[in-house]
This record gives sequence, structure tokens and C-alpha cells, in this order.
Amino acid sequence: MDRKEQLKDKLRLIVGNECSSPQTTTPTSINGNHNVVAMGNINIEHKPAPVVQKLVPGEQHISDQQAYEIKQLVEKIVSLERYSKADAAKLGYAGVWSAFKRKFRVTRYQLLPAEQYEQAIHYLLNEVGKQSQNGKEQSQNEWRKRRYAYIHTNVKKLGLQEEKDDYLAINFGAASLKELNDDELQQVYAWVAKKKQAR
Repeated sequence: MDRKEQLKDKLRLIVGNECSSPQTTTPTSINGNHNVVAMGNINIEHKPAPVVQKLVPGEQHISDQQAYEIKQLVEKIVSLERYSKADAAKLGYAGVWSAFKRKFRVTRYQLLPAEQYEQAIHYLLNEVGKQSQNGKEQSQNEWRKRRYAYIHTNVKKLGLQEEKDDYLAINFGAASLKELNDDELQQVYAWVAKKKQAR
């Protein structure tokens, strides 16, 4: 047998063995994010996404009535902010509630532990007091500013500068309006208003 025939026989033998003995593969089990590149038989075991347990208020938390009271105080703080802060400094409802959440580590009023109720009320009442005081001071400052403006404008218009200075010195021992308390400032305001009406 010549070499050419020997090669043909070897080729037939190799091809015959491959056809009679197909390659077997072992099934593969893969866990992960399901991005798979593989050859052969693949069994993918699907695991469901973890269930997020929703927190439900229970006996260890405050009552609905207590949650309502806390919410009312938060709204009171927001309301007082209108008078006690400049627009840029106002937190609004979201800001006040966010500060409360950070302090007490809760996501809902109803999830506040009952043992923290008194502490939460004390905190909110303290904030209400701060805003009330700020609002009172703001209103008082605005009131005084309006009085200053009225007195200065009309004293200049009526030519009463020297007379006004004498009035302050004689009646209050003061050289400027800023030295006067609210009652004294109101008295000067009334004096200027009377002068204006007489003209």
C-alpha cells in the first residue's frame, strides 16, 4: 500500500471515530447576574430578588394621635418661618421634616419609638419657641424701621430738624431716635404726625 492510501485510511479512521464517539459535556450550573458566555448544556438556577420587608408601626411605636401632634408641630414651625427668616434661610416643610428625620432616625412619624415621644415633643416645642422669638423680633424691627422712615421723611419735608432734636433732648434726654424705647419712639411719631396734620 502506497503512502497516499495509508493517509486516506488514517483520515477515514479519525473521521469514523469522531462520528461514532460524539463529545459529551457536563451540564453547568451558574449563579450570578445571568450574563453568560458558555458552550454546551447550561442549567441556570434562577434565584428571586430578595424581598424588602416593609416596616409597619407596632406597639413599640407612637400612636396615630401622637404622630398627628408631631406633624402639627412641624407644620407650626414651617408657618412661623414665614415671619422669622429671610426667604433664602427658610427650610419649608421638607427641610423641617428632614431635620426631624435625621435627629430621630425615622422615615415616618408613625415609626418613632414610643419611648422617644416626649423627647420629640420637647425638641419641636423648642424649635417653635425659637421661631416665635425670631418672628417677634423681626416684627418689632420692622415696626421700628417704619417709624424711623416716617419721622425722617416728614421732619425733612417740614423743615423740623432742629425742633425734632430739641424735642428729643428735652423729653427723653436723647440725641437720636435709636436711643428711644418703643413707647418713646411712638410718642415722637405721634408728635411728627400732629405737626404734619397742622400744616
